[in-house]
Amino acid sequence: MRHIIVDISRTVMRAAHAAPTGIDRVERAYIEWALEQTRYEVAFLCRIKGAQALFDRANGEKIFHETRFRRQRRSGFIETRTERRWRGLVTQARAFRRATGWFRSVSGGRAAFARLGLEPSQTMIVNVSHNNINPSALDLLKGVGVAKFVAFVHDVIPVDYPEFVVANGARQFSAKLDALAKHADAFIFNSQYTSDRSLIRFAERSHRRPPSMIAHLGLSDIWEKPYEGPPLSAHPYFVTLGTIEPRKNHLLLLNIWRRLAESLPNPPHLHVIGWRGWENENILDFLDRSSVMGQSVFEHPSDSDERVKGWIAGAQAVLYPTFVEGFGIPIVEALVSGTPVICSDLPVLREVGGDAPDYIDPLDGPGWEARIRAYRHNDHPLRLSQLDRIQNYAPPTWRAHLAEVEQFLWEVAES
Repeated sequence: MRHIIVDISRTVMRAAHAAPTGIDRVERAYIEWALEQTRYEVAFLCRIKGAQALFDRANGEKIFHETRFRRQRRSGFIETRTERRWRGLVTQARAFRRATGWFRSVSGGRAAFARLGLEPSQTMIVNVSHNNINPSALDLLKGVGVAKFVAFVHDVIPVDYPEFVVANGARQFSAKLDALAKHADAFIFNSQYTSDRSLIRFAERSHRRPPSMIAHLGLSDIWEKPYEGPPLSAHPYFVTLGTIEPRKNHLLLLNIWRRLAESLPNPPHLHVIGWRGWENENILDFLDRSSVMGQSVFEHPSDSDERVKGWIAGAQAVLYPTFVEGFGIPIVEALVSGTPVICSDLPVLREVGGDAPDYIDPLDGPGWEARIRAYRHNDHPLRLSQLDRIQNYAPPTWRAHLAEVEQFLWEVAES
């Protein structure tokens, strides 16, 4: 195997957004790894307007630097969907012009590969984002003659919990799983939980059992050093991180904060950091109209990584009452910052957080409220106990993750 192609479809598609999600960060980490690669000749692939576009290393690197996420232009500014869609179209058009070749057919694909000097039978494609995975795309790539297709699976939540995704989300994701069950030659999973749930779903679709590995996600470079800026608030506060959607269980925390505001003369603050997602009308009604907003609850739809780091560093605890996850990167970000975590009692979060966090059932509202009331005091025994446990926490790193993945890909290539 001489060539490796990294799919960058999500990076191009999501460049119009102001803040990266966890999967966005994973794809960018793999792009950086590919750009530093010496074992293979490297190229990049992107689905744009129904066509598959190929990029050589140089143009892939230019796209990587052109698609950095941006913050909102001013405080309180919310970009409209139309504005974001327009910026996305501009980004896609710019990327399309950089393509060395593009194709919609098998013959066109073979010509595009030849134009880059790529031999399909000596090529491995790595997709780490769930984007550009569908029956027609994988049928086309396999028809071109690509030797290996390796997929990173982050979760199978859309089919396990269809109530937490947009309408038709489960059907669309099921089609992705069908395509992977048919064509994938190997899998990378972010956790044992994701591996277990994914392999069950793949077993329903195919008798094949491709090789797989589990590699916990690392953190971006910004987390390697402690926060050194000024405190972002002098008032005691908690933080919750993640896209605002029903799966993250924001409504539990918002209702608890209403009770705290009613019962405490000087309640701690809650800082809600994350973009507004989907299927969340009740949550948005609270954020838009509740009297506690701007008093004890504050929404941050777009903050720089450095400010997020600052919010976490000064928090009494990071709160993560999610119903289901594939990994749970905010837990790692908090623990590596030395900040306590109160999170849902889920197998995957115990896998990620180990013995450090306090775990509570996501439906146990009184339990969450009691723990939050305790943690608002710096010297409460529960908080001090977790601070001691955090000292022994060993976070996963991208360096270790990518070293393990590179060895795995080499074994898959040689098989």
